[in-house]
Amino acid sequence: MDIPHIPTDNLYKFISLSGVAIFLLFIVFSSQKLIELSTKSFEISKSIAVAKVDCEEFKQESSRELYFEPSKFNYENLTKQNYNQQRKLAEIAIDNEQLRSIFHFQALIFIVLAICAIISSFMIKYGFSLWYYQVQLPQDDLLQKQIILIEKQISSFNSEPTSKDHSISEIPLSPQS
Repeated sequence: MDIPHIPTDNLYKFISLSGVAIFLLFIVFSSQKLIELSTKSFEISKSIAVAKVDCEEFKQESSRELYFEPSKFNYENLTKQNYNQQRKLAEIAIDNEQLRSIFHFQALIFIVLAICAIISSFMIKYGFSLWYYQVQLPQDDLLQKQIILIEKQISSFNSEPTSKDHSISEIPLSPQS
């Protein structure tokens, strides 16, 4: 199994590839966290909405019983139901605070993501530009000079008179005995 070789043969490529890796890592991490927080936020919002509906239903039911059927009104049952509704309201308040903290955490993730994106983009630009100007252009120049030198050597070799001992035309093509 061949493991691909990451081109980190010099510091500039390493810096730029590290910037790319940091950028991708934080995009993946933050998107996973945001999906997780959004799901939790939705569940909390749902429980808050259900609890509010239950509280309103309890208020309407108890006032209806008290108004229309005061003789059948059970104060003990009302106290127990009132306690349960107060408990639900307390849970709503806690869930609401939890939802608020989730939104603050999401904002913090966005800030960290923005900072990491800025840092990694600087690393990418700095590393690739230094690699291009400090390494790649000099290598291209050197290669171009080597090509010109080889072409000159080939042309000078072709223009030199060959001696009779090294003449290709004198070499027999078929074996002689």
